[in-house]
Amino acid sequence: MTDRPVNLYSSGPPETVIDPEPAEAISALVRLVSDPEPAVRELAVTACANAPAAVSARVLQVAVDDPSWSVRKAAARVASSVVLPDALVLLDGA
Repeated sequence: MTDRPVNLYSSGPPETVIDPEPAEAISALVRLVSDPEPAVRELAVTACANAPAAVSARVLQVAVDDPSWSVRKAAARVASSVVLPDALVLLDGA
């Protein structure tokens, strides 16, 4: 990611502020889905909706078995909104 500030009031096209392959962000997302705090895990699951399908699938596999109902609910919501070939299989055991 870049450290440059983004001008939200610019009338021109938006700047790209995220690297095309955000490996650090993906690694952080995978780590955060195992955070001890349920609210953090829920946010990580919600954020995986914008991640590559392989990452989303990995995060959702962990999240559907989470002890917190809010994390499982977020996983079901994300699985129903992203294109994952095996999304229904992930939710089958939830």
